Amino acid sequence: MSKFIDLTGQKFGRLTVVSRAGRNKHRKATWNCICECGNALSVVTSGDLKNGHTQSCGCFRVQRVIEVCSVDIKIRIKKYINIINGRWIWCGHRNGQGYGIIKHDGKMVLVHRLIYSMYVSLIPEGLCVCHKNDVPLDVTPSNLTCQTKAWNNRDCINKGRGNKAIGEKHGNAKLTKEQVLEMRENKILSRKELMTKYNIGKTSVANVLTRKIWKHI
Repeated sequence: MSKFIDLTGQKFGRLTVVSRAGRNKHRKATWNCICECGNALSVVTSGDLKNGHTQSCGCFRVQRVIEVCSVDIKIRIKKYINIINGRWIWCGHRNGQGYGIIKHDGKMVLVHRLIYSMYVSLIPEGLCVCHKNDVPLDVTPSNLTCQTKAWNNRDCINKGRGNKAIGEKHGNAKLTKEQVLEMRENKILSRKELMTKYNIGKTSVANVLTRKIWKHI
């Protein structure tokens, strides 16, 4: 019978053993660990720790992938960054919300998230990368911060951005308050002519006139 060895407090790669977890279905001893990145990882066997099979919560593998890919992507990203007064301003492609995007690993990804992961830190699962100055194209590393989705949603509402914002503060607003009032007071132009004048679609015209949108005025 092999002698039990307590691994509590020992470090293996990026993992530190904090307590015994029990045994798995194969009757092997398992341990609760915490990774250097802050993530908890449980049910790691003694063998996987000692032979180096499990060295982190997964962040080490992600970091290695980023390091391998970062040289090429950094070169491509810098082609579209204009440095103005020390700020990194993205001049490449943008998505519908005004954020910089670039093709990476076969798909379009957000530039500010790539820059944060390459120049600041790995992004914990489930967190958003936000702009401190609320300028989507300012991708200066020091301007980026990781926050929860709940925090980001509250910040959008407090600053008049996002789907819960109203009127001109709404992220997708195409009209001003004056234009909406002008449309509703109109007695001459047809709805088709209003579409042309204000460069909006048929549904938008109808929703404005019937107060399905811009209900607050």
